[in-house]
Amino acid sequence: MKKRIVLVFALLAIVGSVGCGTATTPTPAATPTAMVVTVVITATPPPPTATSPAPTITPVPTLPITPTVAAATPSQVAVRATVAPPAGTARPSATRRVTAVPATPTVTPVPIKFAAPQLIGPKFNDTQKDERHFPADALIFEWRGVGGLAGDECYSVDVSFEPGARDQFLWECGEGETQVGYPLKKPFRLNRPNEAGPNYSGLLPQASEIWVYWTVTVVKRLGQKPDGKYNAAPISPVSERVRFLLKGN
Repeated sequence: MKKRIVLVFALLAIVGSVGCGTATTPTPAATPTAMVVTVVITATPPPPTATSPAPTITPVPTLPITPTVAAATPSQVAVRATVAPPAGTARPSATRRVTAVPATPTVTPVPIKFAAPQLIGPKFNDTQKDERHFPADALIFEWRGVGGLAGDECYSVDVSFEPGARDQFLWECGEGETQVGYPLKKPFRLNRPNEAGPNYSGLLPQASEIWVYWTVTVVKRLGQKPDGKYNAAPISPVSERVRFLLKGN
């Protein structure tokens, strides 16, 4: 039994040595064949659009219109229609309307007839320091007359408060010089603010001290204004311009 087993192993050893001596060449694998896939894209046409037949327009007969024009009455108001321009149309530039302004009446020059009036007072200078107080004092302006005045000739007293307002007053229109001692002293009175007649209430500002400037000119009246005052042309040079101090009580 042992001899058989030994023999079998011997045979197996011989077969193994023969198999190991010669290497078996492997058979190469087959190369796969390339496949080309063609994709065909078929465009699907849009659904058919329904075609509607063109609408038939039936012309409307035009009726003759006879315009009727009504006579305008004074109570009717004319209205001008404004038509808007089509879209995209450039608007014309605005036209400026010029309104006529009434002309300012001009003063006709007249020849100089008299010399400039000579002022007496009140004055405030190196030698004469006049001072008045409001509202207790009336303001009395004095100057020397220039001679007899005709009916349309006057003294024009120009009074200016600084600060404050300014006004002009015509005085002694047409009064002749008949007194002895020419040239005469001519007084003009501006009443206190609470008195009637020409007063200085409209000239006073909100101040405690005011400088009052004044001049006198001989003028010729040339017609009355709507406010009751007169247009006037000078017929003498303007006097010197003097001032005095006006203080509140």
